[in-house]
Amino acid sequence: MFSPDYVGHDPEEAVMDFKKRIANYEKAYESLGRHPGENEFSYLQTIDAGRRLVLNEITGFIQGKIVSYLMNTHIMPRTIYLSRHGESKWNVTG
Repeated sequence: MFSPDYVGHDPEEAVMDFKKRIANYEKAYESLGRHPGENEFSYLQTIDAGRRLVLNEITGFIQGKIVSYLMNTHIMPRTIYLSRHGESKWNVTG
């Protein structure tokens, strides 16, 4: 168990707690269908922290923007380069 929730805990106790959490989730779990198109709900399913995305019934501007945001979210640190262009004719003329 490598979750921050279990740092400093006994591994056996961590596994038991994790299994209890899963059991609680299963009580409230409601399937959306095994394959896209089996239901009328709009949803985005992300698998392996964004390695694979499943979209179902995504329509409209707001839903599209949310999908775009989630597809471009990264959980790993990475370098982002920002640059400013050189002087242009527009800058010279003011």
